[in-house]
Amino acid sequence: MRFLALLIFVCLTAQAQVPGNPQQPELLAEQIDGGAQVFVNNPLYAPVSATFTVGGTNFSSSAGSSFVRVLPPRARTLVLTVKPADPQAAWNWSFSWSWRMGDINARPDGTVYDLPFATGAAFRVDQGYGGVFSHNTAEGRYALDFNMPEGTPVHAAREGVVVALETGFTAGGTDPALRAKANYIAVLHADGTIAEYVHLRAGGSAVRVGQQVARGQLIGYSGNTGYSSTPHLHFHVYRALSPTGGWQTLAVQFRTLEGGPLSLQEGQRYTRP
Repeated sequence: MRFLALLIFVCLTAQAQVPGNPQQPELLAEQIDGGAQVFVNNPLYAPVSATFTVGGTNFSSSAGSSFVRVLPPRARTLVLTVKPADPQAAWNWSFSWSWRMGDINARPDGTVYDLPFATGAAFRVDQGYGGVFSHNTAEGRYALDFNMPEGTPVHAAREGVVVALETGFTAGGTDPALRAKANYIAVLHADGTIAEYVHLRAGGSAVRVGQQVARGQLIGYSGNTGYSSTPHLHFHVYRALSPTGGWQTLAVQFRTLEGGPLSLQEGQRYTRP
């Protein structure tokens, strides 16, 4: 007698929700004749890097037992098909995944950036690459803090699409509990890198998720939210390193009235031409 037992157990281990996006990536399993197909629906405006693990007994996976995929934005993608290895015997399978926003295969293309404020404005770099206050970790090494009053217009340093947006926080200070409570805008670039403009004031966004922004376009207003000792704009460019977490900030150069392309130095004041 033919006997088939199909058990689908899906364990979702994802990063925190990407703010500004009402829907988050989700995994969908659909039964087909003799097995199942697994899809990921990625509603974000950025690619997602995900790692998948498949286990069970008497099963065959089209993608192996462990694999990594980069899933395109705004798309439903088939990631694997599972079937019994022996169709005449009982079988079961389980499935887990984890993901983060960004493309782990992204490589910076050498683009020179504009300063992230208005033409003719000038601000000092209070904390530069490797700064001792908060830029001294592997993930945060290549970040810049521009000293600027709250409410200063923030402009896109490079063209791209807005992929994440947080505007609801109001508090700022040096309490470590505030580290994850800064308002920010994230912009995805053509080379797969992402720029973040951080510590914006409450409600300090002039853009929406999914919006294409031009280089130099007004995108928001600076503030002092999150882990911050004084009003400033924190700016960094990063790429995802691993689907299970981790990122790499990247050293970039800027056009300035003082010359360029330049790597900005802590304690120096720079003017956007």
